[in-house]
Amino acid sequence: MQKEHPAGSEETVRDLIVRFHTPVFRYCYHMLRHKQEAEDAVQDIFLKVVQHSAHWEEIHSPSAWIYRVAHHHCLNLAAKKRLQRLLPVRLIGVQPTVAEDSHSRAEEAMAIDAMLARLSPAERSIMILRILEDRSHEEIALITRASPAAVRKKFERAKNKLRQSCCKKEEEVHDPEGVSFI
Repeated sequence: MQKEHPAGSEETVRDLIVRFHTPVFRYCYHMLRHKQEAEDAVQDIFLKVVQHSAHWEEIHSPSAWIYRVAHHHCLNLAAKKRLQRLLPVRLIGVQPTVAEDSHSRAEEAMAIDAMLARLSPAERSIMILRILEDRSHEEIALITRASPAAVRKKFERAKNKLRQSCCKKEEEVHDPEGVSFI
């Protein structure tokens, strides 16, 4: 016998899609670093949300659950991309476009994107969830199915990795006397 959907579940699904579409798109865009791939991923993610809406009584935090679905979906897509690079025939992709109305915002988005590119997909996910999506370590732990302590440690390691990378880049730009060549 099939389980009945809770009363108003269709409205609940619609409300969650409206509420989380933009944040999940932003998360996917930073994870995948390509606008069209992020748009496709968001559609797949919310299709999964709709397909599993009958089991919502078991879900403690819809927000964490949606991000968990997005997290795993993006990691799977990133793994597929890595495998495609190993194939002899490469697929040529279109460079991501930045739909920002100001030049400084576009530069900032490109700088963030370049920094996140230095991280592994798992590290990138934690940084995006913590900094850009303002999620707590506990919520990230729910999303990634790790302990809060493990999330904190991974976050600190990723932050240090970025810090070291930025310091190396600054050393390359400045001469020994501290005068910038830019």
